[in-house]
Amino acid sequence: MILEERPEWAENWFKEGEQRGILLGEKRGIKLGEQRGILLGEQRTKRESALRMLHAGLSIDDISRFSGLTEEEVRKLAEETRC
Repeated sequence: MILEERPEWAENWFKEGEQRGILLGEKRGIKLGEQRGILLGEQRTKRESALRMLHAGLSIDDISRFSGLTEEEVRKLAEETRC
């Protein structure tokens, strides 16, 4: 009934709802982006540390324990750097 008597109210409600939805989506997107960035940064740091340890001659087992990478990841990194 209100919508029929005051259609401009409905339009304002829809616009307000849309704006709230956009803001909520932006906040969620920023949060997810930050989380992903942190994970990528941590992974990069682990790889860089592992590379330094490889160049220093540490074993794959030791590098895995110290860097937090799996032995498979360290082996792959070692193979990539030999090329």
